[in-house]
Amino acid sequence: MRLIGAETEVIWKLSSAYEACTLSACDPVSVPVGGTSRKGAFSHMFYDCTDPEKEGIEIMRQRIKDGRDDILAHLRIHDNLLSGFYSVDDALKTENRERIVEEGRRIFENLENYGKHVGEHSVRFAEKAFLYYPTCLSGHYFVPKGAGVIMEKVFNPQQNEEGLKEEITNGIIALENFPLFSLNDELRVLRMYEGYDSGEGSFGTSFRGRLELTRLLLERAGFYHQEAVSR
Repeated sequence: MRLIGAETEVIWKLSSAYEACTLSACDPVSVPVGGTSRKGAFSHMFYDCTDPEKEGIEIMRQRIKDGRDDILAHLRIHDNLLSGFYSVDDALKTENRERIVEEGRRIFENLENYGKHVGEHSVRFAEKAFLYYPTCLSGHYFVPKGAGVIMEKVFNPQQNEEGLKEEITNGIIALENFPLFSLNDELRVLRMYEGYDSGEGSFGTSFRGRLELTRLLLERAGFYHQEAVSR
């Protein structure tokens, strides 16, 4: 049996959004390299990896001073997004198609909320803005077991507000076409993240791991706030 097109499209879009959120989770503690704000494979680095390191630390001190509320909102929305992806994974395991649609819509609603937050942040901070519209860089692939397809994950390659809105609109349309009944059970093998995630620690490359790492680096930079360092 093979996944039908509508099913494949929804999980592909959600998995692409997952990769985009994994990257955007680190925005508060990443600094641009080479004078460009557009994201690429080597366009940003963690502030504690800058040379000299004191320059990265000074950037973080200024961000914490001026953007504390923006950082907290960033963490809060990404927590909601992560919860949504976990819920989709749970629904996939149990073939709960209605819940897949429900949680998928919640993910896109939170992406819309985050897009508004990034827009407002960009106006306030102008050239010093450090939050970006979520994007999935090339090099990630969606290979559903038994589906006979290999698809590159794509999410907002334009890296702008219009691209994000387009992804949200298309994602919601795909959810509306998602079949709520099927005799196949191949959804059970699908996940938002194909790698291994222990469920704890900040060293993994999963969305959860990157969000935990962001909290840790914020704390090391002096961002001491209970809401920021724990869920």
